Amino acid sequence: MQKKRKNNLLQIKRIAFKLIILLLICCLFYGCINRYEKSAIGYYEIEDYKLLDSSTSVVLPRLTLKYDKTFLAEFPNIKYSGEWKVNDIQEFTLIHFTFSDGHICEGRIDGTSINILNPQVDFYTPNLKTLSFKKIK
Repeated sequence: MQKKRKNNLLQIKRIAFKLIILLLICCLFYGCINRYEKSAIGYYEIEDYKLLDSSTSVVLPRLTLKYDKTFLAEFPNIKYSGEWKVNDIQEFTLIHFTFSDGHICEGRIDGTSINILNPQVDFYTPNLKTLSFKKIK
């Protein structure tokens, strides 16, 4: 009877140990967001843009970067989503957007602004020469 009780207690300890290890791994996985990524999270609106041709019209998006490293680019008539990640290079910080359709875009983070590189090709804004977002919250 005592052996059975010891075996049960030993099994409970093993299960508890495995659960604690699993919990620690999950905390490390979700807690491993660097300071550049933390500072990028938020809601952005257009700060500045330049048209390729002044006779064309333009539809401007809003941008939301979420804590789970997903983003939402909201145009008035369509929404694009995907994942983002940040790479810090000593002189500046780059942000990479991967849209859910596989389309890729890059930008540069300057403080609370994101400047999209090559917006006419990469950010679904064909009439824009430059595009930058300003963090609102």
